[in-house]
Amino acid sequence: MATMALMLAVAPACSGSNDITVAPRAAAPVAQRDVVAPPDLPSGRLPDTARPLHYALSLSIDPTKERFYGDVTIDLAIPAKTETIVLHGRDLTLAQAEVVLDGEAIQVRTGYRQAMGGKGSPEEIVLTLPRAVAPGQLQLHITYSAALEAGITGLYRVEHGGASYAFTHLEPTEARRVFPCFDEPGHRVPFDLKVTTPKGNVVVASTPEVDRTEPEDGRGATFTFAPTQAIPTYLLGFGVGPFEIVEGARQPVPLRVVTARGAGNLGQAALEATAAHLGFMAEYTAQPFPHPKLDLVAIPEFGFETSVSAGLMALREDLVLLDPAISGAVARKRMAEVVAGAVSRPWFADLVSAAWWDDQWLHDGFSRWMEVKLLDRSRPGLEAREASLREKDRVMGLDAFGEARAVRQPVTSTSEAKEALEPLMGVKASHVLEMVERWIGPELFRDGVRAYLKDHPRGVVTTADLLTSLGEASNRDVSAVVAPFLDRTGVPLVAASLTCESNRAPRVTLTQRRHGARPAEGVTEPPWTFPVCVAYEGGVKAGPACTLLEGTTGEVPLPEGRCPRWIYPNAAEGGYYRFSLPPAQLGALVAKARSLEVSARIGLVANTWALVKSGDVGVEVLLDLLGAMKGERHRLVVGQMIDTLQGVSDLLVDDGVRPGFQAFVSSLLLPLGRELGWEAQRADSDDQRLLRREVLEALLVLAEEPWVFTEAERRAAALLKGPRTLDGNAAAVAVALKASTRRAGEAQFRQLTTVLKKATTTEERRMILEAVGSFADPALLRTALDWTLTGGVTPQDGHTVFMAAAAWPGARPHLLSWMREHLPELKGKLADVAMVRRLGVLSAICDPENRAEAARFFGEALEDLEGAKHPLKQSLAAADLCIAARLREGPRLTKRLGSVSGRRLPR
Repeated sequence: MATMALMLAVAPACSGSNDITVAPRAAAPVAQRDVVAPPDLPSGRLPDTARPLHYALSLSIDPTKERFYGDVTIDLAIPAKTETIVLHGRDLTLAQAEVVLDGEAIQVRTGYRQAMGGKGSPEEIVLTLPRAVAPGQLQLHITYSAALEAGITGLYRVEHGGASYAFTHLEPTEARRVFPCFDEPGHRVPFDLKVTTPKGNVVVASTPEVDRTEPEDGRGATFTFAPTQAIPTYLLGFGVGPFEIVEGARQPVPLRVVTARGAGNLGQAALEATAAHLGFMAEYTAQPFPHPKLDLVAIPEFGFETSVSAGLMALREDLVLLDPAISGAVARKRMAEVVAGAVSRPWFADLVSAAWWDDQWLHDGFSRWMEVKLLDRSRPGLEAREASLREKDRVMGLDAFGEARAVRQPVTSTSEAKEALEPLMGVKASHVLEMVERWIGPELFRDGVRAYLKDHPRGVVTTADLLTSLGEASNRDVSAVVAPFLDRTGVPLVAASLTCESNRAPRVTLTQRRHGARPAEGVTEPPWTFPVCVAYEGGVKAGPACTLLEGTTGEVPLPEGRCPRWIYPNAAEGGYYRFSLPPAQLGALVAKARSLEVSARIGLVANTWALVKSGDVGVEVLLDLLGAMKGERHRLVVGQMIDTLQGVSDLLVDDGVRPGFQAFVSSLLLPLGRELGWEAQRADSDDQRLLRREVLEALLVLAEEPWVFTEAERRAAALLKGPRTLDGNAAAVAVALKASTRRAGEAQFRQLTTVLKKATTTEERRMILEAVGSFADPALLRTALDWTLTGGVTPQDGHTVFMAAAAWPGARPHLLSWMREHLPELKGKLADVAMVRRLGVLSAICDPENRAEAARFFGEALEDLEGAKHPLKQSLAAADLCIAARLREGPRLTKRLGSVSGRRLPR
């Protein structure tokens, strides 16, 4: 149990200054009293000494400065007699503090202490009152200052285009870096906000601006905003800077896009996409948009795709700002996905919000589930539901092997709260929701969602609240199905077998067990309960045959008649489970693979690769399937094939077999690549443009196909004169730049960094940065990585270069070595979340000695990094999977591909 060291910092008066150039006065110490504060709690929650009722927050922010100044008044309810108040605050310099007792402002003594499980600086403020106070109400007033953060946390600063901006990112526990508060999701209270800033800046916030006053000296202005609804601290949002603001639709609520100076004309597509979704969301939920307005704030330097506050959506600039004249299909697709994923959150994370961080999935899972509905409605050509199956495959791979994280598990610290926001867990939750929706039916599911929102308006909710509403709407035990998928890690594997006997209807027998990692010896796991639906030859009109698998074994009867020649044991890939078939029945399914529906073709490839990783089938089965699907033209199926080939490359392919593997990839994809060509045609659909990009990328990175390099060389010189010379042909630009850079020298590095300064869109900038990360020469790759630390580029640009390099197998050992050498600089420059993302490169380690050394080094070096513990374990578990799978499947792969040779470019 932590002990409390008190730091004296209070003043006899508490009148905060709005002068943005002057810090609050320091205060004389208050006489000490020997008072023992309530201990920090193992649950991670604050002791219940006080509960917030209202915040009045006044801030003075100059984004060009290193610090800002704040003044907060908190109305409190005191539940029981107390001599202390414990609240949150982190890295705040407390200048003045007082409470109002019996109408008198009285100074209080302040001190910091570490929270349970805390890392880094202390997070709890302890206020020692001048005397014990009885239950009732109390007003607390604190004046303070804090740093404008360099990383993407709290209130942070961004330099862009010669101007300075400040933005908030408060989820999950970063509001305590911006103002003293009770920074727990269960406290929903209203805020009053005022912000003073120098002349030339504009302030946007969660609610509409109601007043703007400018002092006579003309140095700045104070922006006053309407009171918020009752919200948790992390949903307060605001930004400060010389913004451009473009008005959008006025109904159902006023929409605006807020951008950095000079970019306002690029936000129209995002505005239109948002407006198109709001009406459907209100109709589906039977609830209006929960705030009086909505601003889309495009942030130039942002480590997340989105961060949704009340009435304000922060969106990464390079994902949502489009030049309609030259933006490529990939950029348009990304924008549509990001906006759709963000638009639903005001209903599922604002109108209701999780009572604690262990139920964060209620926000993220619903947002991802609804994203698919919104995209299928607004952009049917994207086939969002089928596209989501690729993401489902990735999360099932994580869930089945090694150190997966349960969707719901205890959260007792800031570090664990950050880990609870892991995006892939939201993906799992969304597919569990889809499975339940298919089981009980879309109308009853919608009725349950409406009841859930109606019964808890502007309140806090738990998993039990949602499951109760769905269960009552459907009259089914929804909890029995959902809870095990949320509270346990793992993926069920259903062994299905078709049985046909004379004088009896065909039937499919089912047996379930855990896929992948097995439970510890002596540990017995209960079976999952979940719906299983089987598609079968001739069953299109009748629909799949379904059952609720409630035990280890079960059976699905098929209609009377001829025995089907094939079955698919996860119809439409609607269930969160893997399946296996007897060899002959799998062979029959593979033989018909090209005639299956799109979701089944995607699922068959993903499922077979999953069984290879777990050792349930050999890699030769997968290679036979991929060979049988040669000639596939559907973008999403080809994309799943490419994802699988990438997985084989990462997990099973060593230097000895790589030439044979590259030849195999070329045999599958080169005919399609030649057919699609490099040049986009005016009549090309976005689907064709997206397919062209994926196929050319795969031929470059996975096959290092000479045809790609030859074609790229012819284009590189023109491209480096300025990427806009091939407007509308983003696939050719992106792949040609990377391919020409692959074997280029130092002159190309200088040319790329020069062209980067002339890039006029975020899409062009990303293409150039990805090329910078594509050098095959280890010395030039190191030069490029060093440049991300010293060349004046942003952390987000540096991340793009790093991840582009990580795509190349030969680059990963060099990335790992560079990370080790520069870890102190990286930790100083990157936000915690950005640092954590780079740990994924450890998953490419495929030998026990290097894996052990990486575990030792990074385990010690990142001990103090919040949110790093579990991602590090996951990366090391992926390395363990690589070691085991390569040992088991490597000889089979070599036998199949190792004799193939051909001329290859350096890797």
